[in-house]
Amino acid sequence: MKHALLAAISLFLSMGSAWAEPPRVATDIAPVQSLTAMVMGDLGTPGAILPPGASPHDHALRPSEATALTQADIVFWIGPELTPWLDHALGTLAGKAQVVRLLTHPDTARLPLRDGPVFDGRDADSTNPTIPDPHAWLNPGNAITWIRIIAANLAVFDPDNAATYSANAARAENRITNLATDIRRQLSDVKAPGFLAYHDSYQYFEHAFQTPALGAILSGEAERPSPGRMLALADLVANSDVDCVLAEPGTDTRLATALFKGISPRIALADPIGSTLTPGPDLYPNLLQSLADALLSCDQ
Repeated sequence: MKHALLAAISLFLSMGSAWAEPPRVATDIAPVQSLTAMVMGDLGTPGAILPPGASPHDHALRPSEATALTQADIVFWIGPELTPWLDHALGTLAGKAQVVRLLTHPDTARLPLRDGPVFDGRDADSTNPTIPDPHAWLNPGNAITWIRIIAANLAVFDPDNAATYSANAARAENRITNLATDIRRQLSDVKAPGFLAYHDSYQYFEHAFQTPALGAILSGEAERPSPGRMLALADLVANSDVDCVLAEPGTDTRLATALFKGISPRIALADPIGSTLTPGPDLYPNLLQSLADALLSCDQ
């Protein structure tokens, strides 16, 4: 009888442990995975659907990525504005998961998608101001907001670990806040006359750290530039002192070189999605610092 009682108690405790198991979490891109990993800590490892080096704007879902969606309890993603290919997959593969869309959350600070090639306050605004620029993770204020959203959703799903999620979120907020303060100090003395973005993906970083781009070769949706866009940018280059282009790793920079008519521009590698960085909780802070380093290299 004693052994039966001990066995029952052991079974009950093991079942309780299973019930308290943290949720299986999927995310869309590496920066969101990093923020989620900061909140989860040692309780679990969130997955990222988009593999390193792939474009978030256009990706064909692989079988392993589809399986990750099917098995997920919670999915955190920016939204279809960034990954339109993921929208349908979430509905068909992650139907049982709780899906949290971050870009359209009421507490997210959004900027309109810039449409013009030259950012002079007139041509740069979107022709439809209701379309948000989806690269919102590059505003550290949004990252902090999302950390709170992630922690709150994890706590509801896994109340036994709510205190841990909250404590991890607080540490992550402090880390990002301190880093943002340090980056503002680093960039405060930048004297370069501005830069061109190869792909208009840095707008939130520009606003957060007061480092405006003068224009972009590719729009925020990464569409190939029209002849009119290239002419406007060539005129900008000819009538300004800009000599630096921020480009993502692997970019074919021949379009940028063509704008400078024989003068080789400085190319600073700036990866807005962290595809070349090690995944995990350190990726997001390393991403912000790498963008600051790229801008500092333009000033040398």
